[in-house]
Amino acid sequence: MVERVAREAVADLGVEAKVEKVTDYFEILKYRGAATPGLVINEKLVCAGRVPGTIEVKAWLTSAPAQES
Repeated sequence: MVERVAREAVADLGVEAKVEKVTDYFEILKYRGAATPGLVINEKLVCAGRVPGTIEVKAWLTSAPAQES
């Protein structure tokens, strides 16, 4: 569900982003305080324990600092 919302937000904004669903327990544990479902943008946990709305995800995406290549 979070993956779908994230993909919708990326498509609506027309930005380039890699959306990846992570199910590996040990990968999830890398983000302290992470509860599932969760959303990470540029290696920062922005939401955990609930499914955010598309509007929230768009706001997080537009305010996230650009990552260097």
